[in-house]
Amino acid sequence: MMSSGVLMVLLFFKHVTADSSGVTVANSIQFSCGGTQCPVGQDCISVGGTLRCADPCQNYIALNDEWRATNNNNNNQINGGLHCDQSINFQGWYRLFLGHTSVQMPERCVEVNMCGTHAPMWLTKPHPQLSDSVVQRGVCGSWSGDCCLFKQTPIHVKACYGNYYVYKFVPAVNCHLAYCADVNTKVCSTCRDDETCMSEDKITWRCERKGEGYEKHILRLSD
Repeated sequence: MMSSGVLMVLLFFKHVTADSSGVTVANSIQFSCGGTQCPVGQDCISVGGTLRCADPCQNYIALNDEWRATNNNNNNQINGGLHCDQSINFQGWYRLFLGHTSVQMPERCVEVNMCGTHAPMWLTKPHPQLSDSVVQRGVCGSWSGDCCLFKQTPIHVKACYGNYYVYKFVPAVNCHLAYCADVNTKVCSTCRDDETCMSEDKITWRCERKGEGYEKHILRLSD
């Protein structure tokens, strides 16, 4: 039970505002904590046992489950067999790992019975950019020939310096559904600060200097 001296307001606001550095951020998610509106990009997070506004990029829990890999079939008993995220008590923000490598959620439909579950969960829209701050993203679970048969409660996502993302997960709406960790995005952890991780098909990823992808897109349009 939360003590009377600590009040966390769970409301958030989606609007155009300015962050603590004075940069305008469009369509950002802004949280409140103890009656105080947090700066854009921060959330009400328990730090040292006290709830306060903090950056989730610096205050996250490592979620390192090998069975979440997109190449793991739920019949693989080595990874524990069948899993479900419905009963998981997610608290705060999470960063996905496979072994010692940071990865991200897939941005594409994942084949059924992968990620150690029946209906693998994936993001319906691309990950945010650093300038987007905290955004809301839809999540779907694929099953029975339908990539979005199970529409999951939306989650919050933030891009962080260092080419990684943090996620504010919520329990799955049903069993057996589980969040996936895209094994193909391992290469993204090798990108330099002046690079971004790119993929046209959301399967094969590569590090590319920031701006190059946009320039190549313009060139293709002009051909």
